[in-house]
Amino acid sequence: MIPTSRAKPGRLRTRAARRARPSAIPGTSSDTCRQTSQPPTIDTDGDPTASIERALQTAQMYRLSNTRAIEIVDEVEQATAAWRTVATRLELPARELDLMRAAFDTPERMTARAIVTQHRSSIK
Repeated sequence: MIPTSRAKPGRLRTRAARRARPSAIPGTSSDTCRQTSQPPTIDTDGDPTASIERALQTAQMYRLSNTRAIEIVDEVEQATAAWRTVATRLELPARELDLMRAAFDTPERMTARAIVTQHRSSIK
């Protein structure tokens, strides 16, 4: 790591860390990221709600084709589908399972599954 003259005492910054600041993400600002615990969202039409549909609508902003964006949604869905089995195997308390259920079993998950299923049927 390379110390910079603007670094706070006791803190080192790399060139990569300076480039990867939140304000470098399209549609966000460093103030927005500091003020909320919610992840930054892309607000293209006045609605800042994060959703699978919005992510797919903005795939081109990330230089992704629509097909690749749907493949990524499918990969995430498959990677997180077994969360309950893994949590049970680890013998997590019911309280933690409830918290995880709120994070994983959401309407967005159903939307993601429907989009992937529709995409698969359209390419056959």
